[in-house]
Amino acid sequence: MWVYHYGSGQDNPIREAPFVQISYLSYTDNLPVWSYAYHHHADIYEVTFIVNGQGMLCLENERIALKAGDIVIMPPQTLHCYSCQARESMQYYSIWVNANRSSGMVADFFREIQAEPVLVSAYKYLSYIQSSFRILAELHQINRGVIDETFQTVCLSLFMLIRKICQHKAMVVPLGPSSYASDVLWYINEHYQENLSLDSLAGHFHISASHLRRIFKQVYDVSPITYLIKRRIAIATDLLLKTDQSVAQIAQQVGYENVTHFSHLFADRIGCTPSQFRERRQETPTPNEEIPPEQE
Repeated sequence: MWVYHYGSGQDNPIREAPFVQISYLSYTDNLPVWSYAYHHHADIYEVTFIVNGQGMLCLENERIALKAGDIVIMPPQTLHCYSCQARESMQYYSIWVNANRSSGMVADFFREIQAEPVLVSAYKYLSYIQSSFRILAELHQINRGVIDETFQTVCLSLFMLIRKICQHKAMVVPLGPSSYASDVLWYINEHYQENLSLDSLAGHFHISASHLRRIFKQVYDVSPITYLIKRRIAIATDLLLKTDQSVAQIAQQVGYENVTHFSHLFADRIGCTPSQFRERRQETPTPNEEIPPEQE
């Protein structure tokens, strides 16, 4: 797994049309051992390219099967995550685009995707997609983390490919009606830094703790507190990858005063300590370049 974050004008100077503002580039290869908890982006379009394996796009009340070659465009303010079963695996790249701060044909294409995710199949272009991301990772290293015109050109070619495919065949993924459980999920996502417990959640929503736990687990297959831990650990992994904060600082930032307790929870779910996780992610790994057989 690797993550590159482009948050300033210094590392992301080229944003004018036909290019768009890129704020994030990542490769995830360790599902189902670790994945992001449910999350959303305020003004970001997240474009995810499934390059190997199979898994699921998890929305508030929907599960959509994914396989190698699928591309998902996630609009802002849409709660989602990616997952797979214990005996499966799925590897994917993600690019975050701030289309609202860009102009031109590609930015307009993203802005047309307003409320619901879009899924397209691009299996025949899988080799090209993998090569493009390998080039982007190499350019990041060569440019020392600065997006230049060559980097943007590679991204632009990927976006133009998606736009072309969408003109012929694309599936809009229905979000389904909101549920009581999703209200709890949103609340945990927004208040994960606070001292939450099952009783405090039940008190906030004016229902019994047992009833809240039951309806939440029926929808999301985990208890509210297990989800809270997963959410905190996911945020912590991001901070370990993107910042130089100490483990103690990160523990406190995600809601744990006791750094030893935080480290034990982290190791139990990720398989290594926070410090080991940071050390293992210092170098960009080589993604699996084997093209899997197309699945019906």
